[in-house]
Amino acid sequence: MFSYTPAAADRDAWGLITDRFVLTIATDAGHALELWHTMTTQDATLESILEALVTRGVRVIPDFALIELLDASTGSASLALRGRGRAAVGSSQQQRYSGKGAATWVEASTQQIAELTIGLRGEPPGPARLPVERGVVRTEQVHWGIPLPELDIAVEHSSEPRWATGMLPSTEPEHGELDDRTVIGSRAAARKDLDDATVIGQRRVEPRLALHFRNGPLIPIAGTVVFGRSPTRAGATTVALASPRHEVSATHAEVVAEGVQLRLRDLRSTNGTFVTVGDGPTIEVRDREITLAPGDRVDFGDGNIAEVTLSR
Repeated sequence: MFSYTPAAADRDAWGLITDRFVLTIATDAGHALELWHTMTTQDATLESILEALVTRGVRVIPDFALIELLDASTGSASLALRGRGRAAVGSSQQQRYSGKGAATWVEASTQQIAELTIGLRGEPPGPARLPVERGVVRTEQVHWGIPLPELDIAVEHSSEPRWATGMLPSTEPEHGELDDRTVIGSRAAARKDLDDATVIGQRRVEPRLALHFRNGPLIPIAGTVVFGRSPTRAGATTVALASPRHEVSATHAEVVAEGVQLRLRDLRSTNGTFVTVGDGPTIEVRDREITLAPGDRVDFGDGNIAEVTLSR
């Protein structure tokens, strides 16, 4: 079972917990709800959640920490963090991850998770924690594998609600005892299909950046991709662009994948390459390089305009 440290009512910080993902994020409630819908779709992947995080523009991505728990046999997981996003995994020898200084976000992977604290601050779990199975809670920290504090409550201080006076407790649960343990990796054998265990799945699809042309194809970028009217480059993927007015040079520009960003280089094209950075200005790139991020748009000429996006 997961637990969380409640945040103050005036803090726009949320923890989103599904069967496979945990996301802590500093954003408004409306955005949190949009992300929850993305995370709970049947085919949700790490990259589809990251894509949802940039729908408001790559320049205004909120601070977040996201983890996908993958496999029970290895206790493996993948993480993405930005800004104040923090994660500490392990037990006796903790591994710590931070999104501080990332232009978009940083990604990492880990194995043999015994404990997990993920959130927007780096403090260890405090004593005031509440259990949660699945859902959206107002918090800056979510924990897994860390026992809840034990409460020493005297029996004589307990009281029965007035409406329950005279009611007899059930001695035999109708469907047997329910097991609410967290199970990582595979569905536990349910007792009459009533096991309410939290289950962490095993699906993993590596995120990939792509150029999506208007009214045209989606070109995933792996390695080096060269664009032009009739491009040639040994060892590189080539993509031919229609250019009836010859605004696009024969070998116009190359795009290279580098983590969660792309590097575009204009190859001494005649008319140059133009890049619109998010919602900002348009920059002319001629015989030089520029780094691209999701949300940027590239104009090669003759209507060949592509947006940088995440593909599945």
